[in-house]
Amino acid sequence: MKYSLRTLAGLAADTILTPLSEVFASPYGEPDMRFPRQIVAGDNMHGRTIMWQSNKNGRDVHAVWREAGTSAEHRVEATADYFVDDGTALILHTSQITGLTPGKQYEYRIMEGKKASSWYPLKTDDGTRCKAIIASDSQCEDGYITWRRIALAASLRNQDADLFLLLGDLVDNGESSQHWDDWFTSMDGIQEHLPLAPLVGNHETYDLNWNFRWPYAYLNYFDVPGNGSSEFPRFYYSFDYGPVHFIMLSTVWHELNSFKTGIIQEQADWMRRDIKASTKPWNVVCMHRDIYNYDVRPPKFSDVGLRYMPLFDELGIDAVLDGHIHSYRRRDHICDFKNSKRKGPIYINTGLSGDCRYYNLPQAPLDEVMAPQPETDNYLTMEATRRTLSFTCYLPSGVDIDHIILHK
Repeated sequence: MKYSLRTLAGLAADTILTPLSEVFASPYGEPDMRFPRQIVAGDNMHGRTIMWQSNKNGRDVHAVWREAGTSAEHRVEATADYFVDDGTALILHTSQITGLTPGKQYEYRIMEGKKASSWYPLKTDDGTRCKAIIASDSQCEDGYITWRRIALAASLRNQDADLFLLLGDLVDNGESSQHWDDWFTSMDGIQEHLPLAPLVGNHETYDLNWNFRWPYAYLNYFDVPGNGSSEFPRFYYSFDYGPVHFIMLSTVWHELNSFKTGIIQEQADWMRRDIKASTKPWNVVCMHRDIYNYDVRPPKFSDVGLRYMPLFDELGIDAVLDGHIHSYRRRDHICDFKNSKRKGPIYINTGLSGDCRYYNLPQAPLDEVMAPQPETDNYLTMEATRRTLSFTCYLPSGVDIDHIILHK
């Protein structure tokens, strides 16, 4: 995929990615549409979820797709769901594209009658490899300028990426429509082309008074693959990409307990069934909260670590990625809560991609690598083949500060 780029020097806040395929506009004008985005599907070899939002429910709203370089278009109907939060009303649209061929380049666009958006590229999983950009805690107090710079830097340097993993605390306040508007605006030029795989963090559960609430906005904005749950749909899910099976777990049970209990055991039971059904060589868990609690000195294993690390050992998880502490840490293989040369998953806290920095966090007993201090923002990439799984951590400048590779 090729891009034209405005304001390259310094990756300034107003940098804009414009795919060359988007310069062809419809003669009938643009549809009423904001924030078109791809969301990972359960089967990314044959399908993809497309979402966008509008101010009103127009007539004949749908998506169309075609194989790149061809003219035969295929129509996909769109749902229209009325959503009100923080005094803001909008229509959320979802189209489920299916019937695609693995490893091919496609294009899609949004339609409202004869009005049409530009064409956006869509690449299907070929089943052999996977490259992901990884970021956590993009929450900001600067209008998401910091997150914009990080996301753009990562996307520009990794234009061969297949998806974008977002490990929770996307926004600082989950009820604030302004925060969500700024976050989606900051992803303009990225989310249309690179499928998102998000997680709910604790900040998605805050209302405007910083009390806990059900994360309505997050759950409506991201139509992630189904998990079969009637109690906690969209809180956790899994999907495949290339040789990797991704297990996206929820760790916000403390926030949810005031409204509904049971997610801890339900999720554990589901994960056993899910892993048993997987045929991929690599199993990667993503979650928001870390396995350590840094609020105590010295840091001790958190309730998330105590409850789920034995399960990860049992199920043969290869890597666990999390966030929440706003500090990059890598722990090598851990089994039975102890360092192990080969047994147990590696654990990586993926650090911070927003501007809410924590300083002077101590080193936990099993922390092998820490980011240079005082800490700044970072992002990661993951690359996988059937025989190797590697993770690299980068500063915003592109400097590589850590790298690890696993072999099968």
